Amino acid sequence: FFFFISRHLSSTSSSNHNHIHIMLFRLAVLLALCTNSVAFHHSFVHSFSRGCQPQMAQLATVTTGTNIDLTDSLTTHVEETFEGVLGKFQNLKISNNVYLEVSKNAANPLHTCETTMTIENGPTIRSKSSSPDMYGSVTDCASKAKRKLRKFKDRFRRGHHKDVPSFTFDDPDDSSPDDAYTDASPETPEVTKIKSFDLSRPIPLSEAVWALDYVDHDFYVYRDDKTNEINVVYKRNGGGVGVIQPE
Repeated sequence: FFFFISRHLSSTSSSNHNHIHIMLFRLAVLLALCTNSVAFHHSFVHSFSRGCQPQMAQLATVTTGTNIDLTDSLTTHVEETFEGVLGKFQNLKISNNVYLEVSKNAANPLHTCETTMTIENGPTIRSKSSSPDMYGSVTDCASKAKRKLRKFKDRFRRGHHKDVPSFTFDDPDDSSPDDAYTDASPETPEVTKIKSFDLSRPIPLSEAVWALDYVDHDFYVYRDDKTNEINVVYKRNGGGVGVIQPE
């Protein structure tokens, strides 16, 4: 721009020519200073704000369901309810899978909310709640998860869960512990019995399910013949058999 003006000033007198060039030079310096100042200001404010504001928990809530219409209102309720729980954990990555289901019993339909929270390098926390109303089930399930997360936080502060990255817990009520969240056994529970199983021979899932009738507990550990992985079959409270497999 300035080069273009300078070329068209060649026809002016020498004194005017020099005077205009000096003014253009001063204008260029002033614009450069202003531009750098604005860029520095935005960069400084952005960096300062990022450094001062705590990073919230990296939330990843996925909602799925069976026999239910996942409306925008319901999905928003799920996200906001669990965000109110997980958002208190700052600088901690937590993935949250929420499963909603309505029973097929038309006479007494139960609305069930089940959440599975996986903490980065930490434990998996599961909670479940059923009621005649799905919104109430979601709220109650989140409340149960909050109690378990509070126990996890207390144990982390006492030096357990050492592989979990450092985080902060932002809760105004944290200074006055609630009895409902108090860990009744602050020390690591004592192992009172150890059982050993021969898992060298892989067996099919069907045989593992039959084995549930031959043991005195509600689960059976076995090596799957298709994957060669250690799996667990167990009797579900609501009936039927469940299988736990490694991811």
